[in-house]
Amino acid sequence: MRSLIKIFGAIIGLIALWLVVWMLLMRADVARVEASIKYHNEAFRTANAFVNFKADDVHATGFPFRFQVAVVRPTLSMVDGDESFSVSFARVLLTPTDAGQGRYRVELPREVEALYAKSGASPEHYFVNADVVPQLNLSAADGKTRCGPMAGTRCVDVAADAPLMSYAVGFPPSITLTMTLNGESRTANFKLPSIPVPIFQPIPTRVAGSLQIFVGVLREALVFKTQVPEVNQ
Repeated sequence: MRSLIKIFGAIIGLIALWLVVWMLLMRADVARVEASIKYHNEAFRTANAFVNFKADDVHATGFPFRFQVAVVRPTLSMVDGDESFSVSFARVLLTPTDAGQGRYRVELPREVEALYAKSGASPEHYFVNADVVPQLNLSAADGKTRCGPMAGTRCVDVAADAPLMSYAVGFPPSITLTMTLNGESRTANFKLPSIPVPIFQPIPTRVAGSLQIFVGVLREALVFKTQVPEVNQ
């Protein structure tokens, strides 16, 4: 019996030790993601003072065998006069793939939530479900300098605390969105450009227009009943 207790004690001790090591290994990645959210919130607000970018929480996840950063409820919102717009995900996961370039593979959920509100009217809370999601990667490299095997120049390593500055996205041939408001749904299929080799680009700072357009598409489909691409009702 004592031997069994010792074995269990040793196992628990090893797990606790690995947890400490795992948390230390993830600390820099969590700090980078937190700093990136703050950095881009300031950049967005410089371009448009009424835009806000935040997350409810950022923490390491995946213990004991995976190394990931979870971003809980990342939300982009803005106020334009008496109108408010927002879009958010429940949770986004970032997996480190290249420490030298501060590069991460991003796992986006299939469902997106959006909100439109106008003074004096009831808010419109939208749920959008995608049949597939784009392949998204983020990097702390600036996205302007072309380097690597294809360019024939070595990529210079970024600082360990450099914020995420660029993105690369790989689109599927098409994506079907199921948009829902107050229990009513419509689907729309959108043909997308083929990008076989995603190229990193700087993360834009002027995001207000894109946010308004996205929410506007949802309103056109479910409030104004406008025809949308390849709609099935």
